Amino acid sequence: MKKETIKNFPVLDPQQRFRMVIKALAREDQLMLSQLSKGHLAQAPQYLARMNLSFALVNLIEVEVASAAAEIRMFEGLVLSLANLLLDLVDALEKQYNLADDESTEAVNSKQEFLDDMTDKLYSMIVQTLGPVWLAFGSVCRSEMELEPEVLLQAWSPDSAAFLEDLGPFLEALDPREDLDRGLETSLRNLWQKYAN
Repeated sequence: MKKETIKNFPVLDPQQRFRMVIKALAREDQLMLSQLSKGHLAQAPQYLARMNLSFALVNLIEVEVASAAAEIRMFEGLVLSLANLLLDLVDALEKQYNLADDESTEAVNSKQEFLDDMTDKLYSMIVQTLGPVWLAFGSVCRSEMELEPEVLLQAWSPDSAAFLEDLGPFLEALDPREDLDRGLETSLRNLWQKYAN
């Protein structure tokens, strides 16, 4: 099937070429990519416009993702420091008052529960900011590019794709009818339609 698809590559329209290459990039399919580049330069202006514009749109998402990742790292560092301070306090109290090992184990478990709870709250806060942007990006990817947003992100930015995969359960809880940034969606759609067609 791959050979047939590659053989027909020169007759594909720019949108089909674009989708095929993006999917190969996302899969890191070097064989497919090398076959696509041999003798099939795909230099059609519409194809190149789609490739360049998709890269630019992913860069916009990366700014939001990088900001969210930085907030998470900073917050997790603070929460971990606080949790370690509390654990040190429990250790000091344990030594001072000869607490039983069960109570010490309970304190360690409480630390982990505290960390998990704070991380969940942080992710929820991050998703409130990142979510509407992700939903707008996803809407345009699906309707205009005929690609899942994860595929496009994986093709151009595997690190951002991995980060968003970690946020998956939080992103899935979003309601597109309420959480989607309609203004951004319209802007991205207009941008795609103006320069990719």
